[in-house]
Amino acid sequence: MKKLAVAVTIILFVSTSFADDKKAQVQKLLGRLRREPFHAELVCEEIVRLGEDAIPALESALKDEDIAARQVARRGIAAITWKISPRCFYTIGSGLGEITHFSRIRLTDTDRAEIKRLEKAGDLDGLLKVVRSGDPAAALGALEVVESLGREAQAAKRLLASVRSQDWFFAGVLLAHSPKKVSELVFKQLRSHTEGTRLGALTALIVAPAANAVNPLIESLTNKSSTVRLKAAEALGIIGDKRALRPLIKRLKEDTDYTVRAGAAWALGLLKGTDKAAAPLIAALKDKNTRVGSRAVESLAVVGDKAAIEALGALARDSGQDGTTRSRAIRAIGQIGGEDALEQLKPLFAEPGEAYSTVPSVLGSLGRTALPLLREALSKADEEDYKTRTKCQLALSTMGSQAVPLLLDLLDSTRSAVRLVGRTLLQRLTGQDFEYNRGKWEKHLRENPLK
Repeated sequence: MKKLAVAVTIILFVSTSFADDKKAQVQKLLGRLRREPFHAELVCEEIVRLGEDAIPALESALKDEDIAARQVARRGIAAITWKISPRCFYTIGSGLGEITHFSRIRLTDTDRAEIKRLEKAGDLDGLLKVVRSGDPAAALGALEVVESLGREAQAAKRLLASVRSQDWFFAGVLLAHSPKKVSELVFKQLRSHTEGTRLGALTALIVAPAANAVNPLIESLTNKSSTVRLKAAEALGIIGDKRALRPLIKRLKEDTDYTVRAGAAWALGLLKGTDKAAAPLIAALKDKNTRVGSRAVESLAVVGDKAAIEALGALARDSGQDGTTRSRAIRAIGQIGGEDALEQLKPLFAEPGEAYSTVPSVLGSLGRTALPLLREALSKADEEDYKTRTKCQLALSTMGSQAVPLLLDLLDSTRSAVRLVGRTLLQRLTGQDFEYNRGKWEKHLRENPLK
């Protein structure tokens, strides 16, 4: 009996530790969003790989004050629940908001009983009616029964024949769960001369990316329909295969439709080995349509070589651009990070204006790399230089525990306003107050290390 009790205790301990570990991993990944705001689907994908054990932490994150964290949590839950790629929820005009909002809602007893009845009767039409009802939980339950009946191909054919993008999404779920039974149908639809038929197949492939779809998708990039070309570009980005690099660059440079160029710019940031995409994305910053430039900024934040940083720096300093565009460029520089990013941010730190209000928090995201700049700025700031101190304080507060070495040094400043910056931020980090006694602060931090 004693051995059994010990075994149960060990199992409970291991289970709790495992759950805590998954929670910590999810929290760490969500924390990256503050430093890496662009192509958040890459962070979401890492979370989804943790599996169902990540869901409790994601449900907690639905209450996070950060909008990006809430969105990733919602989409992560949906991807894990539906067992599909989270990247599909980030495509332009996907129309899948309801799926992500309600994926964590459980199946009602009434719906469960109805689905059970339809399963017993083998009623595919009835099950598809439930799928189309607009209730994501019921739809998933009905699709699972369709699979258990082995009728995935029949169901997918009917869903793909619809004109509703949500039905195409459900066909994609069937493709993800039963690729051997559904893929032949999807590839046949992809070769259709009818635009709606092709769009259904493309949406299914966006939901369930497949490596063997790369070549037919590349062929679809030259379709006469701009909507087909756009969806093909998005699907190629979601698959992430580098074979799509040159065809997507060609669309980015030459397509006459700005939505296709924007889709190609977005997709290039998701490909494996994207360093060769830097030059065409930099050129796209000057596209006559701002949506294309915006997508190029997003992907350059992921591609992240020196040339990209310099181009983004020039965009951030361009007074002819609107404030939103310059702010996005600044955040992209911060996402790339490193000494080269710091060099681009240095001259922007001193600039006034709304466009540059994001610089302090972006500097904070660079962590220790930015400490020398902030130290120098504070050393030159006199008692009246409120703006510089405020900027530095914001950057250091964003930095978290990495700011501690400088905060301790600030306590020794001869200027009271600078000392106050150090004390205030140490209070926020620790919940303690040892005023300006550096020795006591250091002792407390040794005994209570910050995470």
